[in-house]
Amino acid sequence: MRFSLQVQKEAGWDQGATPGQPLLQQDATPSDCDGKPLDNDARTLLAERLRPLRADLLPWYSPTLMQVLQNTTDARLMGLSAMNSAAMGVAFARGEAMQELLRGLAGKELALVVDLAGPESVAFAAALAAHCHVVPTFDNWPHPLGVVPAHLTLAALLYHGPKLYRDRGTDERPVLFALDRNRLAAYRNEPNRFDNRYRVRLPDVAAMQKLGIRRVLYLVPAGVPHEELDDLNELFVAWRQHGIELRMIDLGDFKPATAPAAATPATSSTRTPYYYHGSPTSHFWFWHHIPWYSPPAAVRATDPGVPLTGRNYTPNTRSTQFSPGLPHIGLTPDPTRRSTPSGSGGSWGRSSGRSSFSG
Repeated sequence: MRFSLQVQKEAGWDQGATPGQPLLQQDATPSDCDGKPLDNDARTLLAERLRPLRADLLPWYSPTLMQVLQNTTDARLMGLSAMNSAAMGVAFARGEAMQELLRGLAGKELALVVDLAGPESVAFAAALAAHCHVVPTFDNWPHPLGVVPAHLTLAALLYHGPKLYRDRGTDERPVLFALDRNRLAAYRNEPNRFDNRYRVRLPDVAAMQKLGIRRVLYLVPAGVPHEELDDLNELFVAWRQHGIELRMIDLGDFKPATAPAAATPATSSTRTPYYYHGSPTSHFWFWHHIPWYSPPAAVRATDPGVPLTGRNYTPNTRSTQFSPGLPHIGLTPDPTRRSTPSGSGGSWGRSSGRSSFSG
């Protein structure tokens, strides 16, 4: 049994797909967030450009996804368009709302773990790039039949890349770990899918203490169950047990204002800003619900009359698909089709040497 990523690196990123099978893409745009067409450097230098400038964050940076664009001549990869979807626009607006809450208040003691669908995590992070050290954690490669649509995350990185690397710094701003929530997408050994799932890697307790992180905001999509994903459970419990404060933020609490913002001279359109519970007057009440920081003295915050969604969230030890002794996912009686479990990680991201697909 071998890791799927290793199979891709050795046998080709599209191993097992029909020759020439395309990467299906929607919401494509020919330009990046600066309005400039993508050139070869925008693709091949992306992994290097997104490296955090703080050396102590480099162990947690995963350039894997971006590295698929290095040393390739495949037209499907080098022709991948940038992407800016409507969902990314909402995520970016919510990111702007969050950066307003953090600006001038939070420092290196705070980390954000942004666990949204990959393209939306990228957009959210881009909105905060001038105020946070963004650390991408995308540890897989795309595939035409991939369980995880990693190419869409890559396309979002191509769009927001300039903002992400232009706004990097070395100061004591908060850290933002950008995760792809689809990394644990449902999969049951379907023979026509390629298992490019993976487990995210974040700092353990000792590393968090060394980084000086004492507080964590775990940001999740609106309306999802209020518990961390399975690959974060053990880690979050350990963080909590060692005194790291952890709060879950349901981004459904960040809502559009009732009236759009005025158009700027640079654009003919209007943009609807997002606020905590939809109003600039209630926006800084966020720090009353999470009393970590005091709102600026000039700001008057009004109680929205609605509690923080997920206010009762606490990570607790539970059985997950990664727990020892439980049935492993991706198990198949046919070893020529799918891999069998190996170690505590089960069959995640593994491939049979004889199989056209991985699992």
